[in-house]
Amino acid sequence: MTRLNRRDFLAVSAAAAAGTCLTQVTACSSETTPLPTRIEVGERQLFFGASDSYEVLSNDHAVRRINANGDLTFELGGRGNGPGEFNLPLVAAEVGTELYVLEGGGSRIQRFDANGQWIATHGARGAGDDLGRYLEAPRNMTVVGERVYVAYGFDYNVQVLHLGDGSVQELGSRGTGRSELNVPVAVAIDPLGDVHVADVVGKVLVFDAGGRFLRRYAGRGDWSGRVMYLSDLAIDAQGLSYIADGYRPKLEVFDIFGGHQATLPVAFDDGSPAYPRHLAWKPDGTLYVYALPGAPA
Repeated sequence: MTRLNRRDFLAVSAAAAAGTCLTQVTACSSETTPLPTRIEVGERQLFFGASDSYEVLSNDHAVRRINANGDLTFELGGRGNGPGEFNLPLVAAEVGTELYVLEGGGSRIQRFDANGQWIATHGARGAGDDLGRYLEAPRNMTVVGERVYVAYGFDYNVQVLHLGDGSVQELGSRGTGRSELNVPVAVAIDPLGDVHVADVVGKVLVFDAGGRFLRRYAGRGDWSGRVMYLSDLAIDAQGLSYIADGYRPKLEVFDIFGGHQATLPVAFDDGSPAYPRHLAWKPDGTLYVYALPGAPA
């Protein structure tokens, strides 16, 4: 499919939202899928690669790689701060043939090869290749190419770590204003390359790749689409944002403009309410929801 520029992508998105067709950019609302074809809910914290999946066991300080048949390929970790050990792993991301693991307690990123062999550590105090700073209290991570986006609770912003040249870029700052952050908990990149930063208080701030604030959406309040406790964020290929509200068994869906599109109930197979904590796209386009049977205390 031909890649649209920013203007045409926004035009297509507006047409889809309005239910109209824009033939000049060969896009029609009937050809778009406004919501994922399937939502899968589970109590395992899973992240997905091209064919395998990765289960993060934070309390056990371990990460498992599981092949397409459901068999265990390897398990990494064991509590500690040495190479290959973990202190509260939070996120696992497959990047090419490598695996990146973000640790909350260890405040670092570790990289492993396809066989689970340790390659390097980034961000740890005294690591030598710490990309210019110590990763203090990271909350979440998204990897796009050689850019690692890390949401920080300590610095109240997002650090963009450029693995290629070792440079660091900051997005956002602390505060309660329209373009400021309280506690960022998740980062997602939309089809235009803009960076969506989810704040625990329920709002999402959008920055361009250079760090310029563009807009905000969602938030708390008495209105359709309100979010009380934002726990994660996922964006599909059409720019729709799926927001997990940890205090409610629901997902809120917003379009590329920040307009509320839908409220999706989240439940386990037995019909009991599931409170979403983490979102991940599977290779087939299914939105996987890691959820718990109760809201956070």
